[in-house]
Amino acid sequence: MRKFNIRLKVKEFFTEIFKDTYKTALVLFKIMIPVSIIVKILQLTGAIEYIGIALSPFMRLVGLPGEMGLVWGTGMITNLFGGILAYLNLAPYYHLTVAQTTILCLMMLVAHTFPIELAIVRKAGVTNNYVYFSFWICFSNGFYFKFNI
Repeated sequence: MRKFNIRLKVKEFFTEIFKDTYKTALVLFKIMIPVSIIVKILQLTGAIEYIGIALSPFMRLVGLPGEMGLVWGTGMITNLFGGILAYLNLAPYYHLTVAQTTILCLMMLVAHTFPIELAIVRKAGVTNNYVYFSFWICFSNGFYFKFNI
């Protein structure tokens, strides 16, 4: 009788793990697949170069190629997984130093899901000055580390 209970508990344990893993994987796939497709389309159409040109002045301030603005923007709009995936798609074409990668990751870490969090902050009654200050903090971190790494 005791063996039966242990087997049942083990079965329930693994069933629960499988369900949690499936739910987590589904959430990640909903982010990863569209981001991969969009980045690949942007690469094939040459749009990444134009995005890089548009973001180049801002990204050059922090010592990054302009095309890395797409990675930063993806991280802001989706989450860190989307930004990392965009980086992995672009990494073979842009050889970043360890310092540049650290700056990019720091900027993504500070700014991930930025628009969503700002919408929540605005609903909480925080003024626009705080919103602009938060964005500046995110960008200035990269600028600071450009000269200190």
